[in-house]
Amino acid sequence: MLAFRRPARRSFMLKIVKDSVLKVSRSLGYDIVPLREMRERDFALHLRELLTRLNVDCVLDVGANVGQYRDFLRDRVFYEGTIVSFEPVARHVELLQARAREDANWHIEDYALGARDEQMAINVMVSDQFSSFLEPDHRQVQEFSELNVPCAKEAVTVRTLDVV
Repeated sequence: MLAFRRPARRSFMLKIVKDSVLKVSRSLGYDIVPLREMRERDFALHLRELLTRLNVDCVLDVGANVGQYRDFLRDRVFYEGTIVSFEPVARHVELLQARAREDANWHIEDYALGARDEQMAINVMVSDQFSSFLEPDHRQVQEFSELNVPCAKEAVTVRTLDVV
């Protein structure tokens, strides 16, 4: 029975130590950031400065998927301006529209952007982050080959930016 309690106790003690170190560092004006988050943090700080300096009041999110870039802009960059997300895959559009009800400055457009107005078939992949008008090419990055496989094709609208 004692063997089962030790890992729980150890993780509890580790959490106390981590929380204490974070509290002390913040009280001294420092923030401890895990190495795995450094690149994203630096990019968020740079983008925040850039958007502020250039007085950007609208961001276009092309190929929004399920809104990950919107989340990055709101949660990490602290961007409060308008975001217009373009996403042609129907199931993603429904999810985005539901999420956008909670954010008055987030607008969802249910089509793709392209060189001309047309209807096209998009490959909806096993992992929908890989959905694309292009056929999958596994020659360069083979780690994702099982996820980057079409599971459906969907007819979607493509519009040019100048008519939007």
